[in-house]
Amino acid sequence: MLTFDHSFMTTDLKNMTKRLLIAACCCILAMSLAAQKRKKTHKTPPKPAAETAVPAEKAAISDDARLLFDSYRFEEANQKLEEEIEAARKKKQSPEELEALTEKAIMGDNMLQATEKVIFIDSFVVDKAKVLNAYRLNPSCGTLATYAQVFPNDSKASAALKATTVYLNEFQDNIIYSYPDKEGNDKLTVRNKVGDKWSTPQQLEELADSGDCQGYPYMLADGTTLYYASKGKGSLGGYDIYVTRYNTDTKKYLKPENIGMPFNSPANDYLYAIDEVNRLGWFVTDRYQPEGKVCVYIFIPTESREVYTIDEGNEEKVRNLARLSSIKATQTNKNAVAEATKRLKESLLTAKSTQQNHENYTFIVASGTVYHDMSQFKSAKARQLAGNLTKLESQRSELMTNLENNRCQYAKGQKELKATILKQEQNVEQMDTAISKLENDVRKEEQAALGKK
Repeated sequence: MLTFDHSFMTTDLKNMTKRLLIAACCCILAMSLAAQKRKKTHKTPPKPAAETAVPAEKAAISDDARLLFDSYRFEEANQKLEEEIEAARKKKQSPEELEALTEKAIMGDNMLQATEKVIFIDSFVVDKAKVLNAYRLNPSCGTLATYAQVFPNDSKASAALKATTVYLNEFQDNIIYSYPDKEGNDKLTVRNKVGDKWSTPQQLEELADSGDCQGYPYMLADGTTLYYASKGKGSLGGYDIYVTRYNTDTKKYLKPENIGMPFNSPANDYLYAIDEVNRLGWFVTDRYQPEGKVCVYIFIPTESREVYTIDEGNEEKVRNLARLSSIKATQTNKNAVAEATKRLKESLLTAKSTQQNHENYTFIVASGTVYHDMSQFKSAKARQLAGNLTKLESQRSELMTNLENNRCQYAKGQKELKATILKQEQNVEQMDTAISKLENDVRKEEQAALGKK
């Protein structure tokens, strides 16, 4: 009889089981390594094309549309812009800039329809940096100055802040000026003086529209009516002039209103002030002026707003009045003009504000040497050249007015004016060159007389 060794059998089975387990583990490990390898070599699928698409090209505003807008032909500009918007969409271009100008064209047309009747008595061109020297306000109307003049010891003030226009009330204890907010946009700020110390600047938050830049404040003698300039989405051009009033019940200013034409334009319109004592108004704009120059207009303030009526026969006339093409065209009341001119002359002689020693004429001879009258020149030749410079600047201003009128007529359809316009533009460039040379010649002659290098 055969017999089996059970102990050997048991040992053999154990060994076999062990080998099977080891083999199974190796198989599982191999599968795991293969899976990891596949995972490491797997490439991330590319992002959909929509996520990496290039932004659409912005459609540019055509010269024709811009010319129509700048010529106050807002309805025609709007029609042209609508055509360009449709064309841009067909080309898959962004009409963003076209649509923005369309909104301004609609605004401009509404302003044109409500152009205020205002009589202007005088105007003159000055350097923008020196415009405050040209204002003549009765002391009871307050003072216009720069931040550097009011706070000469503020060493931390930036160059831009030092040049900022500040309005001081009659008693010199309240000021309004612009100061940059957290986003860097200039906002109107008020400070009060208690004793010999000024309070912490407080922003007029109710006037601080997002993205707008504000400046050039002026308060009427009533202490509630505030004029200022603002540049933003609600402006026709760059800066527009606005008016608001202080509500004594809520202790806040009311929603500002754009004062419209003829004061506002597609250009920059800055500082609006009314001398209630002398019944004279002053405002400044850079329309028709080269870089760095502005024109100061003097007008007769009205007690109530009266607007021109536009009909089929006078549309072009009202357009020119809105553009301030000619101040003579606004002088419909000769007696009022004569009386206002007399008041202006008297105010120039009697004004005792911070600008009282400055005449309309201003010329920088050298750093720290500024003349406000022709009689201050030591050199006879420099004085003669300065007179020639003044005449040439006046001629340039007249030429610019004619040029703008011709551009307007060209936009209206008088294409035969193209050659004239090109010639006038060349003349302006030549005048700018001549003016720059004359300014240098005047400085050279006067500095030599003063012994300055």
